[in-house]
Amino acid sequence: EDAGKMIKQVLSGEWEIERRRDRGERISRQRKEDIRAWWFPEGLRRWHFFGDLVKELGEGMKGLAWVDNASESSSGGRGDRYNPHVNVLVSYGFITRGKFRRIKRALRAALQEPDLIVHYGYTREPARMVHALKYITRATFLDWMWAPDVAASIYNFHNAQVWGKWDGEPVWSLDNLEGDPELAVLPDPLAVESLESGICPRCGKPLDWAGPFPIKALAGMEKQDLGAGYCELEQVRAPPGMKAVMMLRAAGYHGPVIVEGEICG
Repeated sequence: EDAGKMIKQVLSGEWEIERRRDRGERISRQRKEDIRAWWFPEGLRRWHFFGDLVKELGEGMKGLAWVDNASESSSGGRGDRYNPHVNVLVSYGFITRGKFRRIKRALRAALQEPDLIVHYGYTREPARMVHALKYITRATFLDWMWAPDVAASIYNFHNAQVWGKWDGEPVWSLDNLEGDPELAVLPDPLAVESLESGICPRCGKPLDWAGPFPIKALAGMEKQDLGAGYCELEQVRAPPGMKAVMMLRAAGYHGPVIVEGEICG
């Protein structure tokens, strides 16, 4: 968690501001804005705990133009092997090699990891941007038995984080997409961040989690994929002849069920 926060601090420009203050430099409000503008005013940060990073760069994210060769990374091997790496999406123009080297130096200094490997890819195509968002917000820790100690340590972990003000004019919309219609089903990173913070993304009220719901039981339900393994159900209906409570119990869910304003079970 500390590493993720530090990465966010560096990429948002806050780390540089604090470093300058530590050196005794007086930072005006305008100077702070200038520093932040050189970095990335808005971004999304999310960890992948498992997966082969080389395979991700070479196959899953092959639509991006990569500045450095993916062969720098050590392979994570099987998809179920613990291989934590952080992903960041930013809305920004193409980053030159000189600026990219400065970013890497800052990340290595802030994290105190002189051998830290950093990759950067770029695209201007809406379809590839959507694909990158869907790929990064997907869940990689699919079975807690892969690493029970890790599963215990990240329980209630706030994985997805965003920063900045997302109030500018949209540069493109889903209407710009061509080809695969599934690309238009866009994950909602702000909803994922709210859910991982225990807040309902629709009403803003605290959530009272009853427990996980079996993913197989969602196959026949109308739902919206919010990303990171979260789904929003359109409507929960039991099959004919079966009550909703019985349906949920049959699917393996044993938490409380709200029926017409009353809590059952």
